Amino acid sequence: MQKLVRYRQQQGSWLKPRTWRRKRFFKDTGRYYDYFYNLLRQPHINLTGDITPSYSCLSANTLMTIKREFTQRGIPVRPVFLMRDPIEQVISSQRMKLRKRGQKDPSQEIEALRSLVNKLPKRVSIRSNYAQTLGALDEAFGHENCFISFYETLFTQKTYANLCKFLDINYKEPRLGQKINVSATNTLIPEDIIEQLGLWQ
Repeated sequence: MQKLVRYRQQQGSWLKPRTWRRKRFFKDTGRYYDYFYNLLRQPHINLTGDITPSYSCLSANTLMTIKREFTQRGIPVRPVFLMRDPIEQVISSQRMKLRKRGQKDPSQEIEALRSLVNKLPKRVSIRSNYAQTLGALDEAFGHENCFISFYETLFTQKTYANLCKFLDINYKEPRLGQKINVSATNTLIPEDIIEQLGLWQ
């Protein structure tokens, strides 16, 4: 906390702890690996992780660097890669961005999606390039050392049990009925927008 206060004084603005930590990681990438190393040194913590769609854009060389840095700290890396219907992925991501801004009106969602497809952002296309991501994972870790599945089947007992086995953790009955960060709405997306989204893939 003292470090956070000092950082606030230096910057002259208040940063959320998550933002502050991210800036420290970028300034010295070793802090990123040490952060998880210190988490795992705490009592009763045997597993930790980091998740973001952005990791699907990483190159094989970057993934190998991550693997090497954690291995040097005695931490085995177990990559989990979940693929999702690319069009649903883009719609869900855009919907969550609007929700964070307090924009929940269906017309706003459609307008935002229409604006998005006209820009054809490269980063969205890269995140949906599963062949590229799978190739990078195979080169860095080998597919046999990765858990590769689909978001659409993640919330089933079979997939959940396989994930627990892969992570070497005890199986506990999942609460499949509990939903967190649900972005589903009744908004009907126009066909022309869906067709344009399909052109990215």
